[in-house]
Amino acid sequence: MTSWSSIFLALGGAVFLAWGTVMQWLGHERHGRGSPDAWKVTKQPIWWTGIVASGLGTLLYYAALWVGMISLVQPISSLHIAITAIAMGKLRKEAVRGLRAWGISLVALGVLACLVGEIGKEAPVPPSLFGAIAFSVLILGLMLLALRLPRISDRLAVWSGCVYSVSAVSWKAVSDLGATLPGVVAGMIFGAAYVFGFVLIQAAFRRGGAGAVNAVASGVATALPMAAAVWVFSEPVGWMSWVGILMIATGVVLGGYKRGACKALVSPEV
Repeated sequence: MTSWSSIFLALGGAVFLAWGTVMQWLGHERHGRGSPDAWKVTKQPIWWTGIVASGLGTLLYYAALWVGMISLVQPISSLHIAITAIAMGKLRKEAVRGLRAWGISLVALGVLACLVGEIGKEAPVPPSLFGAIAFSVLILGLMLLALRLPRISDRLAVWSGCVYSVSAVSWKAVSDLGATLPGVVAGMIFGAAYVFGFVLIQAAFRRGGAGAVNAVASGVATALPMAAAVWVFSEPVGWMSWVGILMIATGVVLGGYKRGACKALVSPEV
């Protein structure tokens, strides 16, 4: 029952997160992504619609993490990458074909593979401190490597994905550790990481398209917690799930980055 609850919660979260992403980007677009006074985007009602939708999606996502395994929830949540790409195509009256169509299809198939591979499994082992340290080193290394990316929007998107990965893992740790000192520490890390990730992705939206930024950030935030699922929570991630994650990652590259979900991805940046 827990698996199905987490599945439905994660699916609902994916829909609302996609809706919120598109609305937030439209708010930045109407305000003028290259204009000064970035805070004035808060005067756009459509931006607030996106914030509310994203908030609902986030609540559903974290509820899914609370009752289900990371290795099951994270891949399902990545569906909002495909939904966002389709929505952006509709908004711009662009046909969903070519690399974008392949990317969306691979993400969907990857989610299905992870669903089949992980449903019904459990991870009764408590979180590992050594695994948490290894995961932290992985996060730091990727954030440093992102400095080599040429586009500012890509760097910000990767950093946002890394920080949101930390928030997901720390929240799952809270659900396992409860009202203990380590649980309180994990809760504090979760709060700080979520706020920082929000600031980073808003900055990325001002410098790149919603589809591209969302694809990079969400791709990172989907793949990295899978490492934590194994290292920190000892979840039984099978070969089918790893194949699914590879398909999702490939779909993100094809549909969200190489082709670009919107033209802003290839525009020059300051």
